[in-house]
Amino acid sequence: MKNIIATLVTALVLINVPTNSFAQDNTPKTDYWQILSLVMMQRTFDTDLGMDIEKPRFSKKVKALSGETIIIEGYILPLNASRDQKYFILSAVPYNQCFFCGGAGPESVMEVFSNQPVKASKTKVKLKGKLRVNLTPTVGQVLYTLTDAQVID
Repeated sequence: MKNIIATLVTALVLINVPTNSFAQDNTPKTDYWQILSLVMMQRTFDTDLGMDIEKPRFSKKVKALSGETIIIEGYILPLNASRDQKYFILSAVPYNQCFFCGGAGPESVMEVFSNQPVKASKTKVKLKGKLRVNLTPTVGQVLYTLTDAQVID
C-alpha cells in the first residue's frame, strides 16, 4: 500500500512539472498587441477638412508605453518592392486580414523604422524597438510607430 501511495505522489509531482521548463522561451513576455488594442476611435467633424474623421482615445496603459522599448511579433507589410526593408508596416495579423486589406482595426498596425534592412517574409518576425504612441495622428498616419527596430531571434 505504501508503494502505491508513493507511486501516485511521484506521478502527481511529475505531471505538474512543466515540460518546457528547461527550454529557452523566445516568445515575448508581454502581448503588446493586446495592450495596444485598448484604444477607442471617436468620430468627430474636422472643420479644416470639412468632413468626419476618427480620432483615437488611448487608454492609460497605452499612453504609458510611449517611449518604452518593447519586443513585438508581427507580419511585415512592405511599402516598397524590395526584399530588404528599413521602413515598413508591422501588422498583428497576416496580410489578407490586416487593417489595409482585411477587417482588422487601426490598432493592429504600426509604422516601423529599422537601422538595418529586414528581409520581407510571409511569416512572423520578432522586433525590438522604441514605441511611440501617435497621440494626435494626422490623417493617413497610423497610431503607433516603432523606431530603432531590430530583428531578434
